[in-house]
Order: sequence, then structure tokens, then C-alpha cells
Amino acid sequence: MASINLPEIPGLQLRPQRPADEPFLRLLFDASRPLAGQLAHLPAELRETVMRGQFHAQTASLAAQFPQAAALIILVAEEQAGRVMFDATEATLHIADIALLPGRRGQGLGTALLQALAAVAAPRKLSLEVADDNFPAQRLYARLGFVLTGQQPGFLHLARSPSG
Repeated sequence: MASINLPEIPGLQLRPQRPADEPFLRLLFDASRPLAGQLAHLPAELRETVMRGQFHAQTASLAAQFPQAAALIILVAEEQAGRVMFDATEATLHIADIALLPGRRGQGLGTALLQALAAVAAPRKLSLEVADDNFPAQRLYARLGFVLTGQQPGFLHLARSPSG
């Protein structure tokens, strides 16, 4: 992984993710996935089993795909607000995961973080995937200069050139 040093970002702090963050990451996962709402009709125990399994599957998949990725907890006023995970190569800075708690969305935090990542990515391309049904995130990414570069079932591949 190429080294990335993010500048200070007004309104938020970043710190390395730790094993003790798992309960927060699970909460963030549940709050960021439409699957949780789609399972509302199931008994609570079954719903919990499915969501726990999906969380562990995503965690294992990200670790396998991006073993050198930096995982950072996003803090606002010293409270956990989200997570960003990215992997940098010589050609690309790839955002493997980015999520904010629902109560922290729409405050410009994601925009500020993405702009900081874009600034440090140069001259590399900045890339990510987004769920094909996550329209608010897609609008944000389009506003910040990301364009469609490919897709697979359920996901769109987006990238932003170094020039924005």
C-alpha cells in the first residue's frame, strides 16, 4: 500500500480502527444496510442471525480483498460517527468502505472526507463501489465528479480522475 497522510478535516477527526470498535461497526453496518429494514418481518432472533452473518461476511471480504487497507473511525466531537476504509496503490486510491451513521449524514462530513481523499489521491484515480439502490450516495458521488466505470449485480463502480 502506498502511504497516505490525510490533512485535518474541519468538523471531524480520524483515528485507526481498533478491535474494540466492532460493536460500533456492527451498529454502523445495520444502520447503513436496507437489508435490516427488509428483514423487519422476521422474528428478532432470526433477523439478528442474518445481520450478524452479513456483517461478518462483509468484514471477511474486505479483509481478503484489501489486506493492506487503512481503516479509520470517523469522529465528530469525539463521538463515533462512521468509518472509512481505503487502499492506495501507485495508480489508484480505492475507497473500500465509507459509511456514516444516519444522524450524521447530510451535514457535509462525507463531502469533506471525500474531498480530502481526492486531494491526497492525486495524481492517482479515486475509485469506489456503491450499491445500485443507494441513490443519495450516488448523487453525492456524481456531485463530486465521480463517473460510472462499470457495474456488477447490485453495485456500480465509480471513479474520479485526479483533475476532478
